[in-house]
Amino acid sequence: MRDDSVGFAAVSSLPVDPQWSAVTMAVAHPNVPPGTPVEITALDTGRTILALVVARDTSRAVVSLSPATAQALGVGDRAPVRVRAVVASPQDQTALRAGQAASARLDAPPALLTALRRKVPMPQGTPAVPRAVPAKAPMPKAPAPKPLAKPKPAPVPSIPVPSTAGGFVVQVAALSSAERAAAMAHALGGHVVPLGRLFRVQLGPFGDKASAQRARDGAARHGYGDAQILHTD
Repeated sequence: MRDDSVGFAAVSSLPVDPQWSAVTMAVAHPNVPPGTPVEITALDTGRTILALVVARDTSRAVVSLSPATAQALGVGDRAPVRVRAVVASPQDQTALRAGQAASARLDAPPALLTALRRKVPMPQGTPAVPRAVPAKAPMPKAPAPKPLAKPKPAPVPSIPVPSTAGGFVVQVAALSSAERAAAMAHALGGHVVPLGRLFRVQLGPFGDKASAQRARDGAARHGYGDAQILHTD
């Protein structure tokens, strides 16, 4: 079954059948049956994640998110989102059912976000814009304002990269946004390694693989189940 729609999400505790009790990236959907993977995109930022439908949604929201899903997506209640049913890989479905995050999805491109935002329904109670405005007596023209100087772009936050003499690092994610990468690294106690147009979030280095594995398991418990251990030599 395919379903693709945009609207406002709700954030609430979901009524979950015992078979879905381990799922953390959980949503309730009005049309898509439980057990179906869905891709959710935040229309404010373009961030996209994979979640699992665990219940039917009886609210008027386009989708209801569990608190953990909303946190992973970086949205709050009444945030505009796109939700669509997708065919997920067996590895992603296994991770979602085990309470882990699926593999990272690419951010939605700006052109797609612009098109999707136009489809978001107007909230009820919003006054309609009148079709025509009665003619009024002409007002004297005010002097044209002076053009404002363009603000300088804010510097990209940076996190010092430690020496890689340990032998092992844990790569948590590779993001296209330097700010998001820096925020993720700060939250996990890691660092950012730029690579072309991507910014890799890494933990370590570690002197042995066992230490790296413990760090990787900790990242997975925070929702980054696709974190990998890399050898630095």
